Amino acid sequence: MKKIVCICLSALCLIGCSSTPKATPEPTTTPDAFTSASTNNFYEASSWTGDQLIEAIKNRSGSWTIATVNPDNTPNLAVAVFGMLDDTTLVLNLAPNQTGENIVRTKEAVAIIYQYTNNQEIEKTLRNQGAKLKLALVSEEEFKKYQDANPDTVTETSLVLKIVEVLPLG
Repeated sequence: MKKIVCICLSALCLIGCSSTPKATPEPTTTPDAFTSASTNNFYEASSWTGDQLIEAIKNRSGSWTIATVNPDNTPNLAVAVFGMLDDTTLVLNLAPNQTGENIVRTKEAVAIIYQYTNNQEIEKTLRNQGAKLKLALVSEEEFKKYQDANPDTVTETSLVLKIVEVLPLG
């Protein structure tokens, strides 16, 4: 009897070990990289807002990066230079590329304007200045208005984006 019990238990163990593991289900939601990427504002004191931000954009005072999400939910990061159409609207003129396709598809992006100002400054927040911008693609109707008002700047292939939110660098 003991032999039969041992054989049965061994058989059950072998069957359990040979079964195919179940796949982990794919996440059903897309992560929000904008609000969850950084939970602390280490550079709030040196972040640009209001007139200071507008002047920095108009004068092209910093370096730009723009983050979008690819169709497979992987991140896309590019270097770009924005122009300013008014106090809350940016224009981006890109050659055809994945970043532009992502913006058209998702209607949003996150951009950072950043300036490393003085490497001799002891206080880190005074060396690192800029802002993080949440951007939204304008509607076709709004696009046409900006294009009519700025024909030399806004072309058929331009992307016109509203600044939805301004946050510290990180």
